[in-house]
Amino acid sequence: MNTIHFNDADLNLIKVLDALVREMSVARTAKRLGVSPSAISHSLGRLRVLLNDPVVVRSGRTLRLTPRALLLAPVAASMCEAARGLLADTPDTDPKMWQDTVRILGSDYALAAWVFPALVAARTDAPGLRIAAISLDAAEWERQLIDGAADFAVRDEQPANPKLRWITLAREHYVVVMRSAHPLSRGRLNLQKYCRADHALVSVVGGGFQGPVDAHLATLGMTRNVIVSVPTFLAGIDLVRQSDLLISMPQRLALKFPGLVVCQALPIPSPTFDVTLVWHARTDGSRPHAWLRALIKRMSSAGQPSALPAAMDRSHAASAKRRRIHSRR
Repeated sequence: MNTIHFNDADLNLIKVLDALVREMSVARTAKRLGVSPSAISHSLGRLRVLLNDPVVVRSGRTLRLTPRALLLAPVAASMCEAARGLLADTPDTDPKMWQDTVRILGSDYALAAWVFPALVAARTDAPGLRIAAISLDAAEWERQLIDGAADFAVRDEQPANPKLRWITLAREHYVVVMRSAHPLSRGRLNLQKYCRADHALVSVVGGGFQGPVDAHLATLGMTRNVIVSVPTFLAGIDLVRQSDLLISMPQRLALKFPGLVVCQALPIPSPTFDVTLVWHARTDGSRPHAWLRALIKRMSSAGQPSALPAAMDRSHAASAKRRRIHSRR
């Protein structure tokens, strides 16, 4: 291992490492730091000698961080954030001056329903803020936040790692979605019609044919006919739009397609889950991150849909009545 006296170290290389981790491109890193690509290549060479590590390696047409670089990435990010706060004449309170890149993990539902509305609003006040929306890997998302490969994640659970912070955006529930000309789109959808219909199901783990709604139906001794599973909610919407399949999905996403599909209340009490916004503690002092977190939270509260009206209440009441009759048998 190289031993370098602190007075001899070029601390500017920490800034290069942080920018390279965020951009994963020599050209974009150069643009971010206002220097030439050849200057970044030279700095990367010095970093490799300093750390005795390749730092990044090429994989096809993309760059990948080495394990050592992944370990150092959150340290470099924290040091750069502290340095910005130390050197600023005044805190960077003007969002119009920010040139940060924020990387957000989420499913297609999480990004479309909870993140993108805030990003549209952010363009007015923080036009220089760039957002990288990244598909979420359920097995890796906590590690990505801890390693500094991502800044936020939108999840349907609370994080297990104590280094991760989180806030609840809203309580979400499911509705039934069908094409606008579907035979069941007219009138109230009761439980018998729902179970007899053919269904699509979103399986985020891939290939599954049971979800939260099926677990709830099982408590009533009932099943539905799921004939196809798809990997994303947006694929499910496109599928039901051109077929007579039904699909059950979170209400916030379903209501984004008025006229294209029809939403109805589930004929059983809907399964619910809390939507959470998760981040690493090292970004607590970042004004752009804190501002964007607050904006996502504010937009999620302002856009919270009300439950589908009377049909929801009637279906819940009917379900409760069926359970009472069943318990007397």
